[in-house]
Amino acid sequence: MEPKALYEAAKASVKEGNFTEAVASLNDLLAQRPSNKKALALRGKAYLCASDYRRAIADLNKVKDEIESADRNLWLAYRGAGIDCLTEGNNQQAVSYFESATSNTSFGYSEDTSFLRGLAYLEFSAEDPSSTDSLSSRISAEANFDDMIGDDPTFAPAFVGRGRCHLFSAISDARHGYRNVASNLKKAVNELTEAIKLDPEMADGYFYRGEAYIMWLDHGGTADTRRSADQDHQRAKSLSSRWAEVVDHREWMRQESERLAKLTDAARRQEQRRIEEEGRRLEAERQQRVEHAKSNAGVLSGIWGWLLGKSKCPQCTSQSGREQSRDVLDRWQEVMTDYAQAQGNYRPQAVYNVRAVRGHMHCEACAHRWDQTYTEAHRA
Repeated sequence: MEPKALYEAAKASVKEGNFTEAVASLNDLLAQRPSNKKALALRGKAYLCASDYRRAIADLNKVKDEIESADRNLWLAYRGAGIDCLTEGNNQQAVSYFESATSNTSFGYSEDTSFLRGLAYLEFSAEDPSSTDSLSSRISAEANFDDMIGDDPTFAPAFVGRGRCHLFSAISDARHGYRNVASNLKKAVNELTEAIKLDPEMADGYFYRGEAYIMWLDHGGTADTRRSADQDHQRAKSLSSRWAEVVDHREWMRQESERLAKLTDAARRQEQRRIEEEGRRLEAERQQRVEHAKSNAGVLSGIWGWLLGKSKCPQCTSQSGREQSRDVLDRWQEVMTDYAQAQGNYRPQAVYNVRAVRGHMHCEACAHRWDQTYTEAHRA
């Protein structure tokens, strides 16, 4: 198809709202004549109408100085791309597009773009209110809101924006330990109150004023401040489904935190009781071991004395006597070791004394008398 026919077909498609068809026709035309400015301007318009702002910007920038309509469309494309980025949360790129709308087109400043640029700066500042970049962005945001209010003193959203600037300044000051937190909160409340006066249905005004009141609680606020915060949040909730979700979620989080705190306290008390009970049980067992060891040690000390009183026993070398002697001495060693451990102080010397007796061999009769003496003493 001839370039002229393709151009006319594209114009008709744009007029009918068939932007995809228009772009297809213009692509064919530009494949034949890449420098056709009218085709570039029309394709840029088709991209703009289809909300494909980035492609629109690329085409319209090439012809903005030659075709008058391209300049206005380029301004709209920058504005649309900025709004898209703002919606997506790409605030820094949004600032760039809004700046370009002012600097790259003959339309330059407009109230609408000034407010949107201020909003982009503000949202970028909100990402980290205490950072250095945030401070400069907040200053730029406030300047743009000031321009907007200077042109239209009844534009409530600009007052909301300015109030949020002061709120974020208060947050930054609090994080850095500065003293003018309360002053910034007061400014925020005043700006947001002005926005609500201008537009009593301004949900953002109520919500952010509630946020300022909540922060004020940590900087000299009273019970009335708490009530004001709750009232503002409930009002914002009634006016906006977006803020209703935020307020409801925050209330749920608060209730969950309280519930978990109670559960944590109960669990802590239960654990403390368990630890105390376990400690008492272990102490009772330890005392029982100590008393038992003391009793056995006392019995065996008596046997030890009896053994030493029998001068003939160390000279006995019978096999059976040696076996019996070892059995009894093993039992003595176990009890003495248990006693030492139960007392929390292992005494190697006591065990050494028992082992030294292994050199004293006992006959069967002596071993029998040893067992008999041990048994009687233990029963006593």
